[in-house]
Amino acid sequence: MLNKMALTAAFLLFALPASAWDSAPTQDDFDYTPACSPPAAPAPVDATTQAQLDAAHDAVDAFMAASDSYQRCLGRALGARQDIAFFAKTNVPVVVTKQIDRKARDNQHQKELAGRDYNAAVAAYQAKNGKP
Repeated sequence: MLNKMALTAAFLLFALPASAWDSAPTQDDFDYTPACSPPAAPAPVDATTQAQLDAAHDAVDAFMAASDSYQRCLGRALGARQDIAFFAKTNVPVVVTKQIDRKARDNQHQKELAGRDYNAAVAAYQAKNGKP
């Protein structure tokens, strides 16, 4: 009886499609900062009126504030991991620090792009409307 069960289990194990093994989650697939959600970057603006420029300014300001909050959340998440590691007398896994650093770096890059796009829109608006 046990031989039949073992044979059946072995058959089922090898009968699984290869894609089932490929889709197994890895450490890189796990989100180590589930409480931190990144803000959506504002769309690039092509301001033809002062009202559009003002709206873009408000959107960029809101994005910058939300990004600062997001980056603080990432810092707190890393700090919590470091506290746990300290009391457990271990180190924070490299995959965790790399993921958090990557998220902060990506968000910082988005902030820089948003600021650059807004400044370009202001310069284009001023050049088109003859303002210094």
